[in-house]
Amino acid sequence: MEAYLFSFVVPYLAAAVGIGALLRLAGIEISKRPGKLFVAAVPLILVLLPVKQVPLARFVAGFNANFSITLSALLLYFLLRQIQGIRLFDRRALRTISMSGLVVGLCLYPCSMNLAPFDPYRFGWGSVFLLAPLFVLTIWLILRGNRAGFVLAAAVAAYGLKLLESDNLWDYLVDPFLVVWCLIASMAECFSRLRSLFPPRAAGIKV
Repeated sequence: MEAYLFSFVVPYLAAAVGIGALLRLAGIEISKRPGKLFVAAVPLILVLLPVKQVPLARFVAGFNANFSITLSALLLYFLLRQIQGIRLFDRRALRTISMSGLVVGLCLYPCSMNLAPFDPYRFGWGSVFLLAPLFVLTIWLILRGNRAGFVLAAAVAAYGLKLLESDNLWDYLVDPFLVVWCLIASMAECFSRLRSLFPPRAAGIKV
């Protein structure tokens, strides 16, 4: 039952973020109460809208049954930043999430498709070889003040509570949609660093 209800979370958050972005592009203020209510209510109607006799959120789950806790945290971050100006994550935490998510995704998914002789996905079935390093990494990030550690802690807690339909810990940490975001964010970060290394020359002033 918990997994069924949680499957509505990511579609709802994604719809809310998308609607909020469209309203902002249209120049409509969403940080005030009417805007907040609109952004909160319309996505709820959408995810409950029946499609082929099932709610739209469950119809979306047919394409990807397990949206990761990390993706849920990112969508919540984007939504709160839009309507409240609250930033759950600073730039360091976002960089940690994007880089680690990209590395894990690029290692995990090709191996799971038998493109490599080793499949790390099997360690997600309650193996100490994943739980132990993840526990150490979570504590280390939190002690260093990196909020990405709290995302890892939330993912492990959700795994313990079985909030997803999957029993594999990897599915709580990463999913294909998260990897796509991580790729885009990492590329944007690289371009930003390159631009800072090679700033545009100031235009010459003719006298």
